[in-house]
Parts: sequence; structure tokens; C-alpha cells
Amino acid sequence: MLAPSPSQHCEPLPYGRMSLWDMMNFKASLLISYFDMLDRQILWLRKPMVRESSEPQNALLGLGLSEVFTDPITPQAVDEVKFLLQCVTHCCARLKSNTISSLMKDVEFTLEYPSISSRGKLADQLEYIRKIVEIEFRDEWFYHYPKDKAERLNSIDAEWGSVIRAFPSVKYDIVQGIDCFACDHNTAAVFHMMRVGEAGLIRLAKELRVTLKKDKPLSHAQWGEIVGAIEATASDILRSAPAGNEKDAAQAFYNGAASHIRALKDKYRNTVMHSRREFNPHEAGDAMFHTRSFMISLSEKISEASSKKIKWKF
Repeated sequence: MLAPSPSQHCEPLPYGRMSLWDMMNFKASLLISYFDMLDRQILWLRKPMVRESSEPQNALLGLGLSEVFTDPITPQAVDEVKFLLQCVTHCCARLKSNTISSLMKDVEFTLEYPSISSRGKLADQLEYIRKIVEIEFRDEWFYHYPKDKAERLNSIDAEWGSVIRAFPSVKYDIVQGIDCFACDHNTAAVFHMMRVGEAGLIRLAKELRVTLKKDKPLSHAQWGEIVGAIEATASDILRSAPAGNEKDAAQAFYNGAASHIRALKDKYRNTVMHSRREFNPHEAGDAMFHTRSFMISLSEKISEASSKKIKWKF
């Protein structure tokens, strides 16, 4: 039997998203090829059989094959099995299976001291490893994302890039929210989007130097309190501003932000935070749209990195 080519590429089982093509052609196909190599290696190791006993063959039927093989393990077999184990180990690395690790160590010991073992024993060990690996892989599960929803996940950087650059702390909730939406966990998606929106709301309030009654921290205030204070403060700023393009821009910025956040508060935030009902895919998509629009508008003027007020030219 020829040893597997050292040029064979061994990839560990990946975490995260992968396309069906990648799974079939670059992941599953590798594992299948290694299983085939294991099967052929086992058959090859079992071929030459020399009986230890002079008893008739019928007397040996109850014995395991490893007990009746005496052929030594050749250097060629050692090299082939070492390479094959390396490939299988790479494929199984992410499984973190103590059972597989223990079995691998047993085989490594056999290969380290081949003179005290036999081809039959090595074949038995490899066969058992093959069975255990198959069992372990049956316990790994994958979720199939619908094509259109997977595209949303793959487009996060393109669609949310400006938001993440201005508000890096919200990246986690953006990713989790879109992932929940892609997995059809729509209420969870809305929940994460509200966390994104709240980060923007608080940053906008800080930009306007909003203060609440009794110096209540913004992080502990209700959205309604913060939005009301934002609208009042923005109104004071705009009231004294002379008419012109800059005032129009400021008015569009503050009023637009307040409009987005009120829509989110009344339709989604209050409901999801108080467990009043579940949301459907259309509603979750709408919540993402309004949150993204709100955060993009903020990212054009403010960010987490700067605490400065917007310098309107009026």
C-alpha cells in the first residue's frame, strides 16, 4: 500500500459560517478521504496473518485478530500510519474529544515501540479510532442559513461599516442581531437592535449635553425621558439659530434622529423589553432598517471616540 501523499492538505473542522460548497468540497471531502485511507490501511495491515498457535483454526475463532497476528509492524507501516494520524488529528482538532486524544496516544505508543506489538493490534486500534471519530462527528450540528439571510450576514461590513467605525462597541449586537434574524430568531434580533439604538441614543444625548432630573444617569433612564430631553435641548439650540442651510441641516439631523428613535421606542423597544409579544420576520427586518438608518445618520456627525459637540455654523 502506498502512503498518502504528504501534499494532502489537512484542515481542522471550522467554526462559524461556511458555504455548502466549502462544506462538501473542502471539509467533508477531506474527512471522507481520510476515512477511506484508514479503511485501506486497516485492510492492508490485516492481510499477512501468521498464527501464534498450532491449534486448528476453529480453536481460534473466539480470539480477537490482534491476539493471533504476529507479523511485526514495518517501518513503512509506521510512517504511513503516523502521517494518516496527523491528518485525522487536524480534522478532529476542534472536536476537543478526550476519547480520540487518548486513543491517538495509544497508537503513538504502538508506533514508538513497534517491536512489542503487531500489525493486527495496530489494525484493531485504527479501526476503533475510525468508529469513535464517526460517532464524535455525528454529534456536531450545523444550521443552514437561507440564502437571502446569509447574504445579510456576509454584508455586515458593507452595510454597517460606517456605524461600526463610529461606534465600535455596538458591533457585537449588530452581528448578533443579524445572526438571530438569519436564524429566524426574530424577537432576539429586535432585542439586539434596540441595544444598538440605545448606544446611539445615549451618545446623542451626551453630544447635546443633556441632563436629566435629579442628575439621573443616562444609562438608567427610560428612552422616553432621554428623547424628550433631546428634543427640548435641540429645540433651544435651533430657536436661536438664524435661518439658512446650516440651521436646516441641524434641524434635519436632530429631528430625524428623534423621529427614528421614537419609532423604535414605541414599536419595538417597549414591547421587546417587557416581553409583551413575539416579532415576525417582517417586523425584525423593519427594526433593523430603522436602527441602521438612525445609526448611520449619527455616524455622519458623532462617534464614541469624540466627546466634542457638533460645530454648527450658526
